[in-house]
Amino acid sequence: MAQLMQVSTCLISSVTKSSCTVQVVSQSKDNPFLLKERLPFKKDDLCRQVVDQNETLCFDDLEGQTQFHDMKCYLGTPLRWPNGAVYGTLSLLDTRVRKFEPELMAIFEQLHQLTEFQLSLVYERDQHSLTKRSMEDHQQKYKEHISRDALTGAYNRKTLQELAVAELSRATRKSGSFALVLLDIDHFKQINDEYGHLAGDAVLKHLVDSMQDMLRQSDFVARFSAEEFCLLMPEMDPAMVYDIIDRLRKKIAVKAAEYNGDSVYYTVSFGCALFKSGMITTVEELLNMAETALNEAKRTGRNKVCMATVESYEEALYSAL
Repeated sequence: MAQLMQVSTCLISSVTKSSCTVQVVSQSKDNPFLLKERLPFKKDDLCRQVVDQNETLCFDDLEGQTQFHDMKCYLGTPLRWPNGAVYGTLSLLDTRVRKFEPELMAIFEQLHQLTEFQLSLVYERDQHSLTKRSMEDHQQKYKEHISRDALTGAYNRKTLQELAVAELSRATRKSGSFALVLLDIDHFKQINDEYGHLAGDAVLKHLVDSMQDMLRQSDFVARFSAEEFCLLMPEMDPAMVYDIIDRLRKKIAVKAAEYNGDSVYYTVSFGCALFKSGMITTVEELLNMAETALNEAKRTGRNKVCMATVESYEEALYSAL
């Protein structure tokens, strides 16, 4: 390109407020310029002038202007993205004073159009990649948003069902175990009656935050109904479940939710059910077991943990007949 235009150097510059990144497209063998990849800007930099004025600039004779060192002539035109934003310049430099004749200017304009076309392909590719990433990010955020309870940030019941089905399938294949724990805030109506519904909301959020702080990262917290929540806890055995949940119960009982200057203390009842391969085949059965245990905890005094067994579940079913 430099040989075609009969100059020492042809370059593309990317211009920002603070610097100019230079990509030498071609140069003649006798090119004397030692161009750095990134140059700090001065007010009289020619590439900056082209960008600021957004027009083609031509300087036939820079003789005696020491700030340009060995450069004696300059021709530069703006490079624009398809959206019209100026990207930088396509520039010609020479060590000789010379005049760019109309024939050379016509060739330069063709080179300019070709360069902008190639840049437009890069722009479209990058925009496509950016749009694709943005859509993927948006879809992920939307998926996360619709999987959560708006008030507490816990997973919603539908998402819990999906997670539990996946965990049951995994545990069945690997002969593993996991726990489903239903929990209910004791006397929640009294909290709403005494402090107001906004205080009740604060208690619900406080409970979820407390559980997420105390449980493992692998455990899932979901809002099951108004004041009832469910925990999905992978890789659990009966002793582990009871120990973890009872410690959780004790800590919740002494941690007050703060609302409008009031410290609202509350307790929680828990019903735990453990899945073991071959014992139970559906999530619904496991939830029913956990509900049986939760009802037992509430029936026998609240603020306690009850563990479900297959025997207690079958007995509850028989009593309901």
